[in-house]
Amino acid sequence: DQFLGLLTNDGVKVGPPDQLIALAHERCDDERLSRGDSYGLLFGGHPSPWRVALSKLGTKLEGLGLAEQQVRPFMQDAINVYCPGATNFG
Repeated sequence: DQFLGLLTNDGVKVGPPDQLIALAHERCDDERLSRGDSYGLLFGGHPSPWRVALSKLGTKLEGLGLAEQQVRPFMQDAINVYCPGATNFG
C-alpha cells in the first residue's frame, strides 16, 4: 500500500498494481548486478549489467504507459519501500 500510495502521489496511475509491485521488486533484484563498465578497444564500450537491467526495466515501465519522466520517481519509490539500501542511478 505504501508503494502504491507513493506512485499515486507521483502521478503514476497506470498498470495493474501487482505488475507494478513485481517491477519494483525487479528493481531491487538488479542491485546484485555488476556496475563495472568495460571499455575494450576491440569491442567498443559496453555498459555494465546493472545499467542494461535498469534500461530494460525503464522500457518495461514505459510499455505499461509511464511517461519517461515518471520512470525515475517509480524507481526511487521502489527503492524507498522495497530496497532502501540501493541507489537510484549510478
